[in-house]
Order: sequence, then structure tokens, then C-alpha cells
Amino acid sequence: MRFLRTQKERAHDLVPAELQHYLSDRIHVADWYPTADVRGLVMAAARILPVEDPLAFMGNFLAQEHAGGVYKRLHATHDLDSLMRRSGSMWSSIFDTGEFVVTREADQLHLRVTGFEDASAEICEVAKGYIAAAVETSGVPSPRLEKTACGARGDSLCAWVCRLPPDLG
Repeated sequence: MRFLRTQKERAHDLVPAELQHYLSDRIHVADWYPTADVRGLVMAAARILPVEDPLAFMGNFLAQEHAGGVYKRLHATHDLDSLMRRSGSMWSSIFDTGEFVVTREADQLHLRVTGFEDASAEICEVAKGYIAAAVETSGVPSPRLEKTACGARGDSLCAWVCRLPPDLG
């Protein structure tokens, strides 16, 4: 949101009329906003951001903001076991629907979101960037997430697999 406000003139042309109030209203970090609204704002920001993959970039940026800000306690311990324990809290700090669970099987992390009512390709890419950053801060260098299921494509859940390096597997 702050980014769109710094680009107010450009954002005004890209943000749908019903979402224009976000460019001036006070935003409360700990409040939830309708995912449809977030999606509209994310799409506007993606058209302005000068990066190759703006949606993943936004997710990564959000994870970094959380790690140093209001959700610092969720990111305080940097290991895979704590990632698996705190994954549900991480998800619910952003969305008010769905459950995020991380499990580990041998040399893979399985990351699943079930019950997410507002799945869209755009929000999924932001979530993927966020999750990749969270996995990286948990000790997995340059994690690569492979999408195995997508609620936006009609699957019953959103899921990724992250292969672990040999020294972590």
C-alpha cells in the first residue's frame, strides 16, 4: 500500500474506482482487508513495480517486513522445525480464511493451504514469494517451490513442494 501511495498519480489510473479510498484512508497493519480488495491493489502495484516478477517480489518484501516488524515473533527462530510450528500463525497474520501447514518428508517440505476461500493466480504468486522468503529465513538457501496444486485452477487446495539441499535433507 505504501508503494502505491508513493506512486499516487500512476496508481490513481490503475487502481479500480471502488478501491481508490485505500490511497488516502489510514491503513491498520494488523487489520484484515477483503482479499478481493488486496488482489485489486496488488494488480495495480504489479503494473508499476520495475521488477521481473512483481507478484513474487511483493510476497518476499512482505515476509521481510513481517520478519522485522509487527510479526517479528513469528520469524524469531530460523529453523525448519519452527517454520513448521509457526506456519499457521504466519498465514493467519495475512488472511482470515484458510489454513497453512508445513510438513517435512525426507528431503522435501510439503507446504499446503486448505480452506482458502479467495484463491486467485495473483494472490497465489504473492503467497509463493512470501513462503519462499519464510523458507529461506529458516535455513534453506535459494528455495525453489514447485506448485503441485492450485485453488485458483479448481484444486481443493494450494500446495507446493520444496526440495531440500542434501545437508538439510
